[in-house]
Amino acid sequence: MLVLLTTHSPPFADATPLAAIADVVVAYRVVTTGWSNLVRLSDLDDYVALVAQGPLGSLMANGILDRYLNTRRDDAERARQAEATLDLFRNAGK
Repeated sequence: MLVLLTTHSPPFADATPLAAIADVVVAYRVVTTGWSNLVRLSDLDDYVALVAQGPLGSLMANGILDRYLNTRRDDAERARQAEATLDLFRNAGK
């Protein structure tokens, strides 16, 4: 059985069962083009890292989900950013 629910309510999104989060489809506006897109959360490259940041409603309410969807990076860019972050830690005590 498939169910279609739409909401802008963070508490309602927080009530989404954990087993169903992977199948959530998010509609969002692309900042650079103004176009609207639909994407299944489990289709995102770092889906696990995204949902590990908190409940779905919290990700919505705090703008984390929207920022993530509008600033997705490829693997090479993520690796560069991770290396730059590690360099900050390496050089912090110097």
